[in-house]
Amino acid sequence: MAERPLIETHKSLKPGIYVGSRRVSSGKGMHAVRVPLGRHQFFILVPKDPSKFEGKLKDLGNGVQGLILGAYKRVNEQADEARLKYHRNEPKDIAAAKEFLTKPEQSYWETAISRGIAKGKSIDGTISRLMQRAKRFRQATRTEPVQYPGTVSTLLGIGRNSNTFVQTLADVTGLDVREDFPGYDSGSKLRFDPKMFGKESSMTSSKQLGYQAGYMSKEAGPYGDINIFPINKGLGKTYRPAPADDEQENFRQQVQRRRNETQTAKKKKTGLTDQAAGNVGSWRSQLKELTK
Repeated sequence: MAERPLIETHKSLKPGIYVGSRRVSSGKGMHAVRVPLGRHQFFILVPKDPSKFEGKLKDLGNGVQGLILGAYKRVNEQADEARLKYHRNEPKDIAAAKEFLTKPEQSYWETAISRGIAKGKSIDGTISRLMQRAKRFRQATRTEPVQYPGTVSTLLGIGRNSNTFVQTLADVTGLDVREDFPGYDSGSKLRFDPKMFGKESSMTSSKQLGYQAGYMSKEAGPYGDINIFPINKGLGKTYRPAPADDEQENFRQQVQRRRNETQTAKKKKTGLTDQAAGNVGSWRSQLKELTK
């Protein structure tokens, strides 16, 4: 499927649903520093009837009143870890949108914007649904926090992050949006479980379910439902193992299958018993290595 085109004009944004992409930055406020590698995606929502969203809109420049939805790295000092959390109207994203509309020649954030399509749905109704789904994600992550991926996972494209949030939110809301922006959009091809946004998945195949649950990308590997991730663009079509937790679960499931084979073989009194038992021993050894 062809990607949604980028917006070329920097003068204004008509009412609609947009996805923006800017350079990743580190730090807060005036001390924020751009990171050489990496892009961050976020929603720019410009309602047709601003009165329906009174108190939620921000001035994005050139007379555009809109709101920003996105997910961001937040450090939890008590847990001593970084987590991914939903937030509305993030200052850095507002600054990136303003730069696009008012000072494109500066290009500090190198912002790119693409308009999304919501077929057969009103703009304001879609904005409301996006906000509702995003709130469900916030509620879900309060009880089941999402750990923010580390540097290695991000570079390999195997960590679910702010780009994953935007793309999954678009999917569960029925939007056609651009997935791949200029630069390195790590995590944009992965997905969270739709249930985190309050949506039950109607997909049935293991490959589709794996994609929706975030265990593989749209460009799934040659092994279909096996837990593997493709490295994102720019690093080649190489396949890497899933993170350790998913690998362990995958091994546990396979060990259980081997045990079942052993029991079946014993009942049938065939020569498969020793072979199945040997497989179980092999998988147990590998599982111990993973869980050390």
